[in-house]
Amino acid sequence: MLCFQVTAHSTTGATATTSVKISVLDANDNAPSFEKGRYEVSVHESTPTSTPLISVRATDADDGDNGRVAYSIAGDGGKGAFSIDASTGIVSLQVRICN
Repeated sequence: MLCFQVTAHSTTGATATTSVKISVLDANDNAPSFEKGRYEVSVHESTPTSTPLISVRATDADDGDNGRVAYSIAGDGGKGAFSIDASTGIVSLQVRICN
């Protein structure tokens, strides 16, 4: 499982942080792995929804369809604040961080 935190900082000094967990599931002989052990991104409070924030990448050495990687966000995914494209690993903002 890959975990990362997103923290928003306002110009007044206020901060808000949420954790995002991405799980890798595999039942074959080679476990998938992420290219990096940690991904970090800063998000400005005025970032529009649907903005791509970061791209995560995992690989699997299994052959054929068993080596295909699909991404999803586990748990509450930042309470719906983020989405991940199942095929590309691009994480996008789905709700404004601050009003």
